[in-house]
Amino acid sequence: MKTSLTISLLSVVVFSAACHGRPGESIASTTVAGKAPCRTTVEGIDVSTWREVVATDFTFCVPAEWRVRGRDARYGSATLKWGPGAPPRETLGKSTGPVPGPTVSASSFDRRNFSEEIGGQLAQLLRGRYGDDRYYSSAAWATPAVWLTGTSRTARDTDLQIAIYRTVRFIP
Repeated sequence: MKTSLTISLLSVVVFSAACHGRPGESIASTTVAGKAPCRTTVEGIDVSTWREVVATDFTFCVPAEWRVRGRDARYGSATLKWGPGAPPRETLGKSTGPVPGPTVSASSFDRRNFSEEIGGQLAQLLRGRYGDDRYYSSAAWATPAVWLTGTSRTARDTDLQIAIYRTVRFIP
């Protein structure tokens, strides 16, 4: 009896630590990258071999070959990050003042902002290129307040990141 109580208490402590992450992080940052298949569809993309990534407030899918660790996913030169709240500001070059997404010299950054309904909520998306082979993308939702951002070296990887954003579904 005492052994099972000790094991139960230890399980609660381990589970609590896993759910709460690092001090100061919200529970919304907890991510589980399982082997569960993607349970959504994206027009024009076969996501049947993708796997689902579960964060506390939302899910999304990545291609099976992507490596997911914490709130970061990678494949080749492509990276993807996500979290609660507003997307982080990134400095990719000389600052020209406040702009959504990365801060770069206005002459070196070709960007396109657009909106789409994804997961039943309006998402603000950005797709940009700076320099010859640097790409940036992002998606942000106001309700619930979550974001995903990506960087890559090819337009094709950026297209894939936008497709990943389109798999976002919110957990009720």
